[in-house]
Amino acid sequence: MATPYTIENGRRALPYLVDCAKQRMPVTYHELGEQIGCHPRAVHHLLGYIRDDVCAPAGLPLLNALAVRRDTGLPGDRFLPGGTAHLDPEAYREAATRRQEEVFEFPDWDDVLRSLGLRPL
Repeated sequence: MATPYTIENGRRALPYLVDCAKQRMPVTYHELGEQIGCHPRAVHHLLGYIRDDVCAPAGLPLLNALAVRRDTGLPGDRFLPGGTAHLDPEAYREAATRRQEEVFEFPDWDDVLRSLGLRPL
């Protein structure tokens, strides 16, 4: 269950992630943290909130997959709802690429933001 602080940070991150989706551009945890005033080590919490409480229940592409590690250029090992421990490195990369493409191709992110009472950047 997400804390109020995590929800607040997640809601601040959503418009920025939507903007990244529109630009077809992943963002590092560090950049996302700087953008919303959150320490990069805490970013995974808000990404879990976005995955589990915003995207998955509504059947939306996993917007959290756009946040990537600086060293690998891939999302962290919890970007999928069930985790990624079952994936070998090639399958992990393919899953990340596929989820990012789904996010990039989704046409209604601004509508999603509005439905959450948020405004696009």
